Order: sequence, then structure tokens, then C-alpha cells
Amino acid sequence: SQYSFIDDPDTNKLIIIDGKESDFETLNKLANEKKIVAVDALKPETAMSIYGSKAKDGALIVSTK
Repeated sequence: SQYSFIDDPDTNKLIIIDGKESDFETLNKLANEKKIVAVDALKPETAMSIYGSKAKDGALIVSTK
């Protein structure tokens, strides 16, 4: 089956995969290859306290196999 994380054009969530900035295209590729073991969604306030203003819309923290 196909998995998809939707890139909402109204937000600009920061994507962190295994500690590195990434994008929705890479995130969806990893999801479809079943390589993701965990996804944590950070609210904007929490994300900004860690990653600064680039995480103003929140962040998805992804861990892979």
C-alpha cells in the first residue's frame, strides 16, 4: 500500500530526518519504502525553541531504520 505525508501549502513545516533537514518528497519516499520507524510532530512553539524561526509552522522529526 502507498503512504503519503501531505505537504500543506499553507504551512512550511520543518522536516528533520535522522537529525538532518529534509523535504516532503524524501519523507514520502522513505514512507513508501517502509523505512520510517517513528514520526514526532512538534508544535510551533516547541519546534522554534529547538530549530529557530525556520520551524515557525512546527516540525516533523523522523527516525528511520
